[in-house]
Amino acid sequence: HGRSGVFCAAWGITSLLALAAAAFRNPGVVPCSGDKRTSAPARFVKVNGIELKQSWCNTCRVYRPLRSKHCAYCDRCVFQFDHHCTWLGNCVGLGNYRSFLLVVLAAAVFFGHSAVITCKVLWRFFFQADPKLALRRFFIANVGELLYMTYAFAIFLGLGILFLYHCIIISCNLTTNEHVRDYYLHLERNPFDKTCMENYQQVLCSPYDRNGRAVV
Repeated sequence: HGRSGVFCAAWGITSLLALAAAAFRNPGVVPCSGDKRTSAPARFVKVNGIELKQSWCNTCRVYRPLRSKHCAYCDRCVFQFDHHCTWLGNCVGLGNYRSFLLVVLAAAVFFGHSAVITCKVLWRFFFQADPKLALRRFFIANVGELLYMTYAFAIFLGLGILFLYHCIIISCNLTTNEHVRDYYLHLERNPFDKTCMENYQQVLCSPYDRNGRAVV
């Protein structure tokens, strides 16, 4: 049980460190230009044979890079925008997406593991208790542990589903924003989609600079 507790605590610490990294790291803010135009016509660029529209951002005064979006909460354009996370108080984009994934994974393992540990402790207490003790009294005596176990399992389930969702959209080389909006539905295919392995390699292993931009 000692080693199991240390393992669980290690995942808890990892999730807190990843949370801080995701919250304070630059998500990939697109630098504003000195252009004084308030509007400009859209332009089109081709990626892997597919023509994509590139819109002008009136606030940042730049043509939005492909896959970027202007966040209404942060009032800035973000490279490869995924979503704005209220829990982080920050956008999730190219620069901190990996940290966000680590938060979700580490927190899911922590809550799942702590739920199992609590369940084992309650199981042991149940069989060590006086047989004459009513089941109702046992539940009352351990109401805190029972509530935490239920809470931890629910959080584990929610985070597990969220992590699985991101694993699926990564395999298709999509962001949450692109998936929810069916961004490439009107096109014949997603121009950024490669093989499943190449998509994972690009999202999880490709380098980017400290401004959150991909290094080519």
